Amino acid sequence: MAGSNYDLLEHTADVAILVRAKSLEGLFVNTAAAMFEILADPRRDKGGARVSTQISQNAADREELLVNWLNELLFFSASKEVVFRDFKIISINEHSLEAEAFGFPVASCEIHIEIKAATFHELSISGDGENWQAKVVFDV
Repeated sequence: MAGSNYDLLEHTADVAILVRAKSLEGLFVNTAAAMFEILADPRRDKGGARVSTQISQNAADREELLVNWLNELLFFSASKEVVFRDFKIISINEHSLEAEAFGFPVASCEIHIEIKAATFHELSISGDGENWQAKVVFDV
């Protein structure tokens, strides 16, 4: 299983992905979307009220910011019992992020796997202009 903006990578015990985008903003959106596509089938939503949440993160660098972003989404997903599908980056730079995430109740989705956390293991972000990519390993 892989989406149009990411590939699943071989990894011993966890799940690893390589994500592509045309901007840093797009990279954060595509990585979050990939994480939730792996977690739950996006084509199996059974309805339910749409849920949204605001997310604000600060970090020392963009790698830490990406991990913080993904883990905050996982936290809100678990605590609000929602699977996020859409993401709107309000502002982003190397050290901070303001965003909104939209999704549906967990009960209305088919869950594939539990993702415990995004990790710093083998984490990488590279890019400029319209060629960005990130490698992320998830603890499952």
